[in-house]
Amino acid sequence: MSAVHSPKRQTSKSPLGRRNAPETNVLELTPERGSKTKAIQRTSSPSRNARELEIIPVKVEKGATPTKGKLARSYDAPSSPGKSPKTGRGRSALVRSDSTDDEEKVQTPVTSPGGRKRISDAAVVSPTPSTTKSPSKPKSPLALHSNASKVKISPRVDKVYSIIRQCTGTLGGNGTTGAIYGELTMGSMQKIINLMIEKCELNNQSRFIDVGSGLGKPNFHAAQDPQCRLSVGVELEDIRWQLSMYNLKSTLPQTERGKSVGEILTTVDKDTPLLSGVNFMVGDIDDAASTDPFTHIYMYDLGFPPPLQRNIANKFNNSQYAQYLVSYRPPRRVIDEYGYDVEHIAQMTTSMHGSGENHMAYFYKRKSLIPKLTAEMRSNLKKVTFPARPGFDEKTTDILCDLSFESCVKMAVGDIEPLHKYATKVVETQLLSSDRPVRDRKPRRLFDT
Repeated sequence: MSAVHSPKRQTSKSPLGRRNAPETNVLELTPERGSKTKAIQRTSSPSRNARELEIIPVKVEKGATPTKGKLARSYDAPSSPGKSPKTGRGRSALVRSDSTDDEEKVQTPVTSPGGRKRISDAAVVSPTPSTTKSPSKPKSPLALHSNASKVKISPRVDKVYSIIRQCTGTLGGNGTTGAIYGELTMGSMQKIINLMIEKCELNNQSRFIDVGSGLGKPNFHAAQDPQCRLSVGVELEDIRWQLSMYNLKSTLPQTERGKSVGEILTTVDKDTPLLSGVNFMVGDIDDAASTDPFTHIYMYDLGFPPPLQRNIANKFNNSQYAQYLVSYRPPRRVIDEYGYDVEHIAQMTTSMHGSGENHMAYFYKRKSLIPKLTAEMRSNLKKVTFPARPGFDEKTTDILCDLSFESCVKMAVGDIEPLHKYATKVVETQLLSSDRPVRDRKPRRLFDT
């Protein structure tokens, strides 16, 4: 668009030698980059105390992007970005766009006789799209550190974590020769449980095992929510197993085999007894022939070597009950490299306690059919009676159990008193009576020099 040239201003000298201002206001249009139109108001009047402003609509070419909230500039009055060009003392021209029309309104602040700025009533400026804030995109309920990521914790879960913190502290570990140990935060473990309830059919009749259970928090968690019938942890490292038994010993006095009849969630509080079904064993999962009687296998397996993974996969595939797997290895490893006959159904990011590291947990569902029992497979299985728990809609049933898990499972589903005696014996004879490590002190003369 070419510039519109204004006629020459007629000026006359006053007796004092000053030029008088023109009698009419002239609006100059100058081109701008991108075919935009700019309006510069050049205004002067015979008297400073009487100034009038005429608002002239300026046509903008269709398809051109109007200037949004920026000050107009012209070649006659250059200025830096964001600053208004000077067109007179205390005056500047401002161009804003209207999102609904093809016209731009010019709004010019004018200095009043008292030194204050007033705006002409003829100027009407509508809000631009840039000043309207778009609604923020809601975060995923599983996103960490978001408001939606705050999960609801059962009073029983909160109670059992409180007891564990008093016994073995906030952080786990305490291993010397075992594989990598990872401990999730309570919130992350609750998200794992919630996703297993939603995608993996985890319920109060499920039988849960944690391979590499450490101090046992996932097992205590699953027993309280969603009240799994059986929750067993297998740990290779002896000291970690002893500490998990210490946690178990401390929780059993506040534990019952069942719940009150007609119990509802709103009546559960910090004084409500914990639920039983938890036990721990020390040993190598590789010694078992299958993962029976467990339906859900959970493993923090980042430190598991590939040969061990392939052996566990073989046990999982030959199991009579195993249906779901939670691993921290991606599908290309679990399915293609290790040989689990599963399909990937979900995944989520978890947060580790203490270090704050994030790791992805992957959820898998079994694809293969239940294998037929052969004579060799039957020789490694034995029926274990699961008595019905008070307050639950369940019956006493017999479940096939691998011989490696038999004694541990029997104690977990039985009466609490024998389990309490066993846990107390382990703590007193192995954990509390163990000798403290002796430091090898160096002679002082080695450091004298």
